[in-house]
Amino acid sequence: MKRLFLLTVVAVFLVSIAFISVAWAEEDWQTITAHGISFSLPPDWQQLEENLGFSEKESAWYSGDVSKPDQFLILARGENVATFLQMFIETETEDSEIVEDISKSIGDAEFRMVTMENSQDDETIIFAAADKVFNNGDGIFMNITIFGSTSEEFQPILEKILDSFSFNVEE
Repeated sequence: MKRLFLLTVVAVFLVSIAFISVAWAEEDWQTITAHGISFSLPPDWQQLEENLGFSEKESAWYSGDVSKPDQFLILARGENVATFLQMFIETETEDSEIVEDISKSIGDAEFRMVTMENSQDDETIIFAAADKVFNNGDGIFMNITIFGSTSEEFQPILEKILDSFSFNVEE
C-alpha cells in the first residue's frame, strides 16, 4: 500500500512538473507585430533579416539553424493574395501532393489553407491566404514550411501560433 501511495505521489509530481513547464514555456513566447499583424512565436524563433521578395510588407521567421531550419514562416501583406496562393499551389504541386484544402478562421479573418507534402524533400508546406483583411483592401499570404518528419510534433505549436493572430484592420 505504501508503495502504491509513493508511486501515485511521484506520478502526480511528474505530471505537475510537465504542466508547469508548458505554462512557463507559453509565458516565454515572443509577441511579434509586423505590418498590422500581431501574433506569438516560441522563444527560439528568429526573424530572417532579408526580404524574400513576396511583398513590400513581408517578414519571415524560422526555428533552428538558418541554413537548415526546422520550421519557417513567411507573412506577406498585399492585394490579390488569393491569386498569389493559386500561383504557389500550381508551382509547388509538381513535386508535392495536396493533402488538405480547408477554410480556417485565423484572427477575425477566413483563410483558405492548403497543406502540401513533398516526400522527396521530406517537407510539409502550408499556404494560407485571406483577401481583404484590412480596410485598405490588403490581404495576407502565409507560407509555413516544416522540414523533416517533425510535422506532427509541430502541429500543436502551429495551432497555438495561428490562434494568437490578430489584425489591426485600420493600419
